[in-house]
Amino acid sequence: MTERTVEQKNLRRLNAIRLTILLMELIGLAMATWFSVIQVNWNVLSIIAAITGLLIVYTHFYQRYLSGLTHTNLFKQLLADVFLQSLFLYWSGGYTNPFIFSYLVTVTISAALLPVRQRWLITTLAIICYTLLQKWYQPLISTHSAHGVMQPMVVLHLGGMWLTFSISACLVTGVVAGMAEAIRSHRAEIVVGREKRLRDERILAVATTAAGAAHELATPLSTMSILLGEMSKDYEADSPQGEDIALLRNQLRLCENRLAKIVQASQNQFVEIKTARDFVVELLDEWALLRPEIPVRFNFDASPHCRIEADQALMMAMINLLDNSADASPDFIGIALFEKDGVVVFQIEDRGEGVLDDIAFCPGSTALTTKEEGFGLGLQLSVATVERLNGDVRLYAGKTVGTITEVRLPEISLHE
Repeated sequence: MTERTVEQKNLRRLNAIRLTILLMELIGLAMATWFSVIQVNWNVLSIIAAITGLLIVYTHFYQRYLSGLTHTNLFKQLLADVFLQSLFLYWSGGYTNPFIFSYLVTVTISAALLPVRQRWLITTLAIICYTLLQKWYQPLISTHSAHGVMQPMVVLHLGGMWLTFSISACLVTGVVAGMAEAIRSHRAEIVVGREKRLRDERILAVATTAAGAAHELATPLSTMSILLGEMSKDYEADSPQGEDIALLRNQLRLCENRLAKIVQASQNQFVEIKTARDFVVELLDEWALLRPEIPVRFNFDASPHCRIEADQALMMAMINLLDNSADASPDFIGIALFEKDGVVVFQIEDRGEGVLDDIAFCPGSTALTTKEEGFGLGLQLSVATVERLNGDVRLYAGKTVGTITEVRLPEISLHE
């Protein structure tokens, strides 16, 4: 939830409260007038209600095009509420009007959303207005005789106080609490965003170092390749030494290809749209060269026309996740591809010892590893790469044993 969304929702809630209180007051006075309990000056009250309605309409359109709501803007909105409430109450019985408790809702909103100084200004202003309305107000005129005035007025006042309390309590619990919860949720998202930025900064430093290391490693790899080529002349191809040399030369080629792709990825951030099936086939073909000994079970259930955004970094991230599963379960890897609600899901299942709770709860948030030779950066890099493409990585415990790693990427429409 962005800051702008939080502000819009809070203004919509404030508008809902205004409309509820206005309707509550008008309906209450209309019912009392209908049953011939009191008389009110409907001409003046209609003007005040119309002004309040204009404020509601203005706020409705204002929040739709809102670029930033400061505490001062909200303070002015609540000041307008206190002013309009005071006008309405002045012309409808002052402190004898049971709806005077509507001040409490405004004070509660200010307490939830405004800084200390501004919230106390609203509270003080509400108390002053309440106090003044005890002396200066237009009294409600009873339609009964002097002998019959007290009972209907008392019934009206007590019934109105109950109704006002009930609705005010519901507004405070349902709406004002929602405003405070939205603020807390937004602050929590800010904390998560800050942690992600710190993680991305660490990953950027690692990526920069890796790109530099890739350039530096090119020379020793080239030297080793030349030496192995010279050594291969001294042994027959089918001899044990010749087979070992061939294996080493093949591994060197894989290293050179991987380093070349790292350099290419650092220089070219080109993202292309391709079908999910083509991406998976390309991924598995490359991974088969790295881990040919791992038995794999395939399950492709995605449409041939299902497309995703992919780049070389995503390919490397997926290979890393496959390697993690293969290291945990060298005897079995299950791979599934399917689509659900506009999301392409790439699922990797292994039969290892399971996933740590810290990693499953927030994968990639910290540099954790379960391998003695690991650095703990692989999962972080993979998660960051997937998130950069508007996807996410999820880890689950398997149905019986092992771990399910799920990579979720948005499906790309041809019309986008």
